[in-house]
Amino acid sequence: LLFALILFYQGTFVSEIQISGYRSYSEAEIRDNLREAGLYEGCSKNVDLENVKLHIYKELDNIAWIGVRYMGNLAEVTIAEGTITPKLVDKSKPCHVIAKKEGYVENTIAREGRIAAEPGTYVKQGDVLISGIIPIASTAYGTPASGMTERYVHAYGEVYAKVPYRLFCYQEKYNYIKSPTGNHIFGIRFELGGLKINTAKSFYKYSNSAYTEKEILNIIRPIPLTLGLAKVEEVEVSKKEKSNEELKKEANRLARNIISEKVPENAQILNKSLSFSSGENIIGVNIMLETLEEIGEKREINNWKHD
Repeated sequence: LLFALILFYQGTFVSEIQISGYRSYSEAEIRDNLREAGLYEGCSKNVDLENVKLHIYKELDNIAWIGVRYMGNLAEVTIAEGTITPKLVDKSKPCHVIAKKEGYVENTIAREGRIAAEPGTYVKQGDVLISGIIPIASTAYGTPASGMTERYVHAYGEVYAKVPYRLFCYQEKYNYIKSPTGNHIFGIRFELGGLKINTAKSFYKYSNSAYTEKEILNIIRPIPLTLGLAKVEEVEVSKKEKSNEELKKEANRLARNIISEKVPENAQILNKSLSFSSGENIIGVNIMLETLEEIGEKREINNWKHD
């Protein structure tokens, strides 16, 4: 009877998660997001899988489809990533090269077509950079071609522009220092399936504390079981205003992170400057950036006449 109960109890938990179909994300990133949604090895199978899917769609970009199903104690997660590919223009059709973002044109190499934006010109998204419409002066007098004043070509080439960015982020004005008072309490963290007990967190009375834990046991089979020794230590929190060096170092770290998210990898950074604005507890970091980027993309000419 005990063996049967263990088998039944074991069948109500997830003992393994298999993930397939991912390309641009690492398995660790996907597992972290699944855990945030409540799906992890050792969790109950009562987890709402629809909520898990919604969480993944929300947190991970470019996910076209996700499927989650149970096969015994195995949770099988299948991911299909979307592909964001610009629509290609047929080389047999005439087109313009247009700006995909705003900037100041620095250099245009027109391999086919007519330059429409000279160096120094400020262009907005959608403006024509290399025109696929070429004006012609007809010399075929007295023939049907005498009325032709322009011809259409498949324009292509490279257009490099200086692109300005203005980015903004925040950082803490103070370093917060935690000093132990010497008071502490020990406890046990015990998890058995969906049952979770932490005596250290249940009985401490400190208004400010630091929590540490040493894991003693963590098994998934035959049943999920976790045992850890916990310590809650009382601390006094004081704050110290950051020095200018610390502010600059943190600002540069934040700037690198936000630049990696907002600026294309192949962009060349020409100028970068940081300025600060002080609030009560935070420092605003204003990042002014100028990059050199290739900003052209093809767009078919829709109103051309084919004879």
